[in-house]
Amino acid sequence: MNPIYFSVIIPLYNKDKYIKRTLDSVLKQTFTNFEIIIVDDGSTDNSCEIVESISDPRIRWIRQENGGPSKARNRGIKEAKGQFIAFLDADDQWLPEKLEKQYGLHSKNPEVVWSCSGYKVVGGIREQTVSYSEEGILADAIDAIVDGLTIWTSTVVIRKDVFQNERLYFNEDIHRSEDIEVWYKLACLYPKIGYIKEQPAIYNIKLDGSLTNTAMGKEDFPFLTLRSRLDKELAATEETRRSKLIKNINQISKNSIFRVWGTTKNFKVYNELFKPVIDDKLLIVLYYTSFLPNIIKKIIWKVGH
Repeated sequence: MNPIYFSVIIPLYNKDKYIKRTLDSVLKQTFTNFEIIIVDDGSTDNSCEIVESISDPRIRWIRQENGGPSKARNRGIKEAKGQFIAFLDADDQWLPEKLEKQYGLHSKNPEVVWSCSGYKVVGGIREQTVSYSEEGILADAIDAIVDGLTIWTSTVVIRKDVFQNERLYFNEDIHRSEDIEVWYKLACLYPKIGYIKEQPAIYNIKLDGSLTNTAMGKEDFPFLTLRSRLDKELAATEETRRSKLIKNINQISKNSIFRVWGTTKNFKVYNELFKPVIDDKLLIVLYYTSFLPNIIKKIIWKVGH
């Protein structure tokens, strides 16, 4: 029996409307040498019953108390038997050739320890495709990220032995954009990244309203500490590459602050939080224009981005 090539990790929490569709998309893969590790993160709906109704020896089932997607993914990584880890969210899907395409990429390029792909975004006003301009083996992930490469979790494959470095596990202390921290650390340590330009994955977005309708604290803005969380990886990165990534992180912070300004009704409560990461003059402008109706601010924000 061949060793397992892919361990597909699916963190599951209250996704009874979607989990069967997601699992079916994995079970229909043309490349079949995989296991599926479903980590139920304390679901309270019918998700568990739906999973238990699906009979396939490749499915492994783990239950734990609710701790968030990072904790669930980390548990899956630790339990994985495959050579590569493939991540998939419980409400998203893969097209049948997804794993086969990434198997082909990695088997031909054994020195490449991680890869991702383009994807389709559905569920909004219209379907969108997200795809980088180049494909194959990209020489420098940092250059690609700065140039517009978007790395989405359900497209990512990582060789399991990479996680011998425990700093590459998902950060369980944050609950928003925790995946970006992992991708940026990988970009520092493993510049080469495989990329499939096609869109063999489907990201199902949920229109559940803005996250900034109520006041939030520092823990809700992980971009504020992203640079400090990358301290060791940045320190080990060549200066030119490090400068590029830091500039990109600063831009993420600025964009995120503009998004908060463009959607919240009370921007001034965040002034003290945002001072360390944005120019004082710009912060003052945002503060004194926070009275504008949110719909106008959204238009200004979109025009500027």
